Amino acid sequence: MQVAVSVLPHLDLAYIQYRGRFAVADLPRVAEAVNKIEGYSDMGATFDDMSLVTDMDIGFADLSNVARLTSERLWAQGRVLRSAIWAPTDLSFGLARMYQMASAMRGNLEVEVSADQASCLAWLGLDFISIDELLNGARVVVLPEQA
Repeated sequence: MQVAVSVLPHLDLAYIQYRGRFAVADLPRVAEAVNKIEGYSDMGATFDDMSLVTDMDIGFADLSNVARLTSERLWAQGRVLRSAIWAPTDLSFGLARMYQMASAMRGNLEVEVSADQASCLAWLGLDFISIDELLNGARVVVLPEQA
């Protein structure tokens, strides 16, 4: 899995785009790399773009574990995280809904899933009409797939 990240501190937002096969084996590497990006761990919201996910090798138990670990990290920091997940394909929508369900019982993870890009932006309270407009001029860090 390849991931592209853009940190937008003026919006308290991190944009994350997942590309290719979404696999549980990639998650520790991706989480470590993403958390090293300056400013990422301070953001109060994420826009997760699943539009380029082509396959998945992950189940509900795996996503529940991700939600638990994320929630524990947030509790230790006294933070809440709002995540809007844009999932325009059946595959990405199913994956995102599993994560939303796994996050629902956590008091500090708010997750919205939509197949509509504009709905995700609106849920986050952003006045942009598209990701292109949101990211206009922003620095994007691409984390390569593991060799």
